[in-house]
Amino acid sequence: MTNGGSSNGGSAGLGNGAASGNTAAGTGGSSAGSPGAGCSASGLLFCDDFEKLAPGPVQNAGPWTTAYNGPDAPAITVDDSTPAHSGAHSVRVHAPLTAFQSFLIYHDPAVLPRAQGDFYLRSYVRLGRAMSAGHNAYMVFDRFAAPGAGAAVRLGEQNQMLSLTVGGDAHGSLSNAKFYQDNMLGPHFTANTWGCLEGYFNSAQPEIDFWLDGVEIADFHHTDWPADSYDTLRFGFEKYAGPELDIWFDDIALSASRIGCQ
Repeated sequence: MTNGGSSNGGSAGLGNGAASGNTAAGTGGSSAGSPGAGCSASGLLFCDDFEKLAPGPVQNAGPWTTAYNGPDAPAITVDDSTPAHSGAHSVRVHAPLTAFQSFLIYHDPAVLPRAQGDFYLRSYVRLGRAMSAGHNAYMVFDRFAAPGAGAAVRLGEQNQMLSLTVGGDAHGSLSNAKFYQDNMLGPHFTANTWGCLEGYFNSAQPEIDFWLDGVEIADFHHTDWPADSYDTLRFGFEKYAGPELDIWFDDIALSASRIGCQ
């Protein structure tokens, strides 16, 4: 099992659903951190708390770009009206029913892929509604040269809990893989509350792992699924079954060791 310790210190990057029924361990939802805390861990490869970006539509300027697929695709905006995880700014993605994809995309060849083949991700996530029973993606991790292809990772929602797929439908799991036997919700985000999502990716082993608010999502830890040299991270919404969604991201960080939740 991967673990990597989290650390404190001072380094900043560019930006210096609940549902009814039983619930399995690992339910999401963390309170807001102290101002500026989001990028304070030491040794980060990259971090952005979006504080240096002006409120309004996100401009395509490295390492961030935006991409839409669908009519009436909205702008992805730097938001200063909704409580951020740290500071005053976060990024809001409004994904209406008419749009298939609305993504804020990170790509920087100087950071990813790492020669060692592995990295850790930490992002704070806030949903404007409870998680849906339908299957949709909040994040896609893939290769810049082959978007969505190969062993692309999609993390999102299904049956009101987190879901994970790798390589399309070739490999997948709900955050409670026994949901259809025990009818218990696995780890999930709570509406209108910041949740801390961490991920580990290793193309050399291969290995993949995730944590929600510091607790491992055991059914997302795999060494038997394929992996790619992921160099592109997509944050937003890819809609397969609706409904529409407002989703916020803040304090997105990458590291060679586990970052932890602050």
